[in-house]
Amino acid sequence: MTKSIILISALFTYITLSLATNALANIAQRDEVHRYMPGNFSEVVNAIAKPDHGALSVGNDGVLRSFSSNGTVMDFY
Repeated sequence: MTKSIILISALFTYITLSLATNALANIAQRDEVHRYMPGNFSEVVNAIAKPDHGALSVGNDGVLRSFSSNGTVMDFY
């Protein structure tokens, strides 16, 4: 009985640490790129590269991206 409790406790600890490590790694990757342009939205739109026949899109992350006609990200703010 004691061996089972120790095994379950060790397994729980391992899974918890693995999940925490993965979560911290994801946060670190997400925060690697910091690009901020102060000013209002129209100044940012005027400053971003706009290829012919491309598109601008604001993602769920609040980043404005400029896409070429084939879908490649050209610039972002």
